[in-house]
Amino acid sequence: MNKRIAFLLAAVLLVMAVLACGCTKKPASAPAETTGTGGGTGTDAESGTTDYLKSLPTPTFRDGEVRILVTSQLKDFYEQYNESSNIVDNACYRRNAIIEDRFGCELKYTDMDGNASGSAAFSQEIRTTSLGGESDAYDIIVGQNYYCLPLVSENLLHNLKSGGNFNWDADWYHQNINSAGEIHGKLYGGSGSFVVSQLAYEMACFYSKTVYAKYGFTENLYDLVRDKEWTYEKLYEMVTSFTSTSDDDQSSAAYGMIKFDHAAIGLTLSFGVDFVQRDAVGNLSMNAYGSGMEDVFEKIRSLMNDYSGVVSTSQLTYARGNIMAHVLFVQTYVHGLLEDELLQKSDSFTIGILPMPLLNRDQENYRTRIMRDELFYVPQCKSLENSSVIIEAMNYETMQLVNPAYWDRALEKRSSDTEDDMEMLQLIARTVYSGTEQYFREDLLNVNQQFALEALNNSASFSSWWGKNRKPLERQLSNVVAIYG
Repeated sequence: MNKRIAFLLAAVLLVMAVLACGCTKKPASAPAETTGTGGGTGTDAESGTTDYLKSLPTPTFRDGEVRILVTSQLKDFYEQYNESSNIVDNACYRRNAIIEDRFGCELKYTDMDGNASGSAAFSQEIRTTSLGGESDAYDIIVGQNYYCLPLVSENLLHNLKSGGNFNWDADWYHQNINSAGEIHGKLYGGSGSFVVSQLAYEMACFYSKTVYAKYGFTENLYDLVRDKEWTYEKLYEMVTSFTSTSDDDQSSAAYGMIKFDHAAIGLTLSFGVDFVQRDAVGNLSMNAYGSGMEDVFEKIRSLMNDYSGVVSTSQLTYARGNIMAHVLFVQTYVHGLLEDELLQKSDSFTIGILPMPLLNRDQENYRTRIMRDELFYVPQCKSLENSSVIIEAMNYETMQLVNPAYWDRALEKRSSDTEDDMEMLQLIARTVYSGTEQYFREDLLNVNQQFALEALNNSASFSSWWGKNRKPLERQLSNVVAIYG
């Protein structure tokens, strides 16, 4: 990685969590920076612990163990017991070691399937161990909201705003997610840098700089983003200017965009659509749409169905490593930078990174969807005061160590490293958004998926679909309101 990027990483990436929460407010108790080498930015060289961690109380845990339940899909960001040559894994190991040393405890992780296939077992594990009493329960849980938060109705989870040692205004918490999840002072699942999925699984719009230049596009896309002119209309204009040729002539075939279900879902939320709205005092109700939502539906439907330049992966016969040499846009999650060969280095293309577009110039802010909405929780039978200390420390040290390593590794595996793309990653991090209505019931969580699939399937109209779904969704929302009270 060149010196310019190395400098940028040192100067900027360490504040990714600030950008993730979309705020600039510094907490009164923010730690002073030191120059030690014991544990990363802000560490004490002699002890290897941060000055900020020293300011936290020292809780006492049964048998000296802090039991943490996480999803197996992201266990590498948590379960690291040895040093590693992989910089991300090693950063997670160092974070764990620093916390264990500071608080004299052992972090003991248990992982379980966190997808829909494991949702029943995951929630049952929480229920069974919590009902078994303090000795059996986990001190901290990190899992998807739609099968964890309904346990609130069984009185199994703490209201995180009722006490504890959380510095909620700090940079290492995702302010917009926590604000959207709080109703009448209650917050049962929180988000911060420790919940790595909130950054890794954000939707982004990657583009092939090689294809962009080859087909005569000259506008600076990064400037369009900065000037709030990176809109659906601009995406539509560029994508529909492509015409795919026969697969018999793959050397010249080009496509405007790869069509994933996730792309349509991401577009839905990036357009500022809220299926649930709040009144002045925070009460929830279903949004009354009208012609505006119909327009959004029709735009997504036309983009996804009316043009041969938008194709699904099943229609492409190229080796995955070569697709970016033939496709202008790919909308997928940011973690693809690490795990998807589609976005890895190649001599045949370079890629750039953009946020999901605005619906139009009237939309105030960029937004995106998260493919894995995970939060942290504390069971009722455990001490909120004790568990909150470890959560606070985990969030703080993840921001200091893991986030910089994550982005460093992602850029190392990318096909080009530019300051513009780093700026876009920061902007994408600020677009994280989730609402309480998405947290409790799978039906409400999937309303965006249902909407997007209707658009992909070229269904008749939004009004017809909404007419069939509004009443059952309203009943689900009533359950959410009843749980919060």
